[in-house]
Amino acid sequence: MKLLEDTLVLLPEFTTGDHFEKKAFKVKNKIFMTLHADGSKITIKLSPADQDAFSLHPSKKIYPLPNKWGNQGWTIVEYTEVDAEMLHQLVVSAYVEVAPKTLSEQAKKLLD
Repeated sequence: MKLLEDTLVLLPEFTTGDHFEKKAFKVKNKIFMTLHADGSKITIKLSPADQDAFSLHPSKKIYPLPNKWGNQGWTIVEYTEVDAEMLHQLVVSAYVEVAPKTLSEQAKKLLD
């Protein structure tokens, strides 16, 4: 969780709440990430291009949800199995995907 927190504190105006049995991370009331109840995985919202690119990661720990939500960019990350830099890129990319333009532009700077 520490690796997630290190990135989350950099993101402007994110909030948390519940989403069924998961903890949800939101920007302007739109979910960009959920943390599974067991704490081992996150689900993030990516663009189709980002989902395709990140899914090629050699660890095979990043993959689309196996349902219609996966077709919309929702992606599972076994985040304890990816390195800190990859996790940072994934979380920021998810935030950028759902954030309003002004906040998205601020967050894109974190990807450089």
